[in-house]
Amino acid sequence: MKMFRSGPMAVGAFILVIGFVFFAAWWRDPGHVSEEGDATAALPPISSDPSETPVIDITNHLNLGQVPNDKPSVHPLRVANKGKAPLVINDISTSCACTTGKIDPVKRTIPPGGEATIEVTLDPFRVPGFHSKKMLTVFSNDLKHSSFEVIVESDIQPEFEVVPPEVDFGVVAKGETPEKTLRVRQLQDAPVEIQDIALNVHATPRSKEHNDLTATVAKCPEDQWKTPGKVEYEVKIQIRPEAHPGTQERAIYLQSNLSRLPMFHVPVKAQVTAPYTVSTAEVPLRPSPAGLYEGKVSVKSTEPFTVEGVTTDPGLTTKLIGPQDGTILIDVSAPMAQVQDEMEGYVLYSVKIAGGTYTDYARLTAKELKALPPKAQ
Repeated sequence: MKMFRSGPMAVGAFILVIGFVFFAAWWRDPGHVSEEGDATAALPPISSDPSETPVIDITNHLNLGQVPNDKPSVHPLRVANKGKAPLVINDISTSCACTTGKIDPVKRTIPPGGEATIEVTLDPFRVPGFHSKKMLTVFSNDLKHSSFEVIVESDIQPEFEVVPPEVDFGVVAKGETPEKTLRVRQLQDAPVEIQDIALNVHATPRSKEHNDLTATVAKCPEDQWKTPGKVEYEVKIQIRPEAHPGTQERAIYLQSNLSRLPMFHVPVKAQVTAPYTVSTAEVPLRPSPAGLYEGKVSVKSTEPFTVEGVTTDPGLTTKLIGPQDGTILIDVSAPMAQVQDEMEGYVLYSVKIAGGTYTDYARLTAKELKALPPKAQ
């Protein structure tokens, strides 16, 4: 009986041993490690002596300085082997297609004491600005540093400058409408034309109508240009009374005639103070068990207040809930039967508190929710 029970155990142990042997053989097979999908690249055998292994030697930061804005530029990145076994560069990955690394396949196996060059290419047409800081990852058979990260930094020759480069309104009381001005100056011979300003990346007529900011651009008189022949534009940015309470980090986007920079991002910041807070400036409408698309705006304060004058898009319904524990909810809903296309909507309202009235709004979004028909009068 004892022998009968040990038989299956012995067979199982034999199968495990055989499996381990085959796995070890596959793992040591150099064919499963490759560069850029080449499964035929062979790795040299690794010595059992830890001192006789490859050791990669490469900088962790490469500064390319200023590069041209009209063509890709190539820069060398030295990689050496300080170990006692051949070093194999298996692959080079990037965090952005604007910055890539490449090594000659013939030279990717580096003997002990040898070195090779990785060609780093920066494409300025993939950089939406004047500064780039990306990461290359070099994969090798170095046991301690099988993946080595290299920061690649560069400045792209600027076609124009924005002064100041960002706008900070500081502390703004809700309802105030301060204004800031910046200058856009052409720097190179290529003509620069600022054609328009967008208040978000995917600007729509309604997003201009309902926003925390307004912005205008005008070409400056030629006698005000800092450099003769180099055009300048004046951009005016203003906080709207509807700007939401709290820290606001927005941006304007300069739309230009430049093929490399059709849209240029300028950060805008403000700290808007008010005697109340709101939960969010953007409300996603989501399916609910009630068969509706629903979302809520939460208005809070430690002082007594009311929410009045709530309006929204035709076909949407709003309902006030509260006050409760210093909170009033604006419930927004739409029939699920209307789900077909994407929608952009708004809910507008006023907050009466501490003797003042403040206008506010929230943007409504619902994926695949079509514009709704007007309510019957």
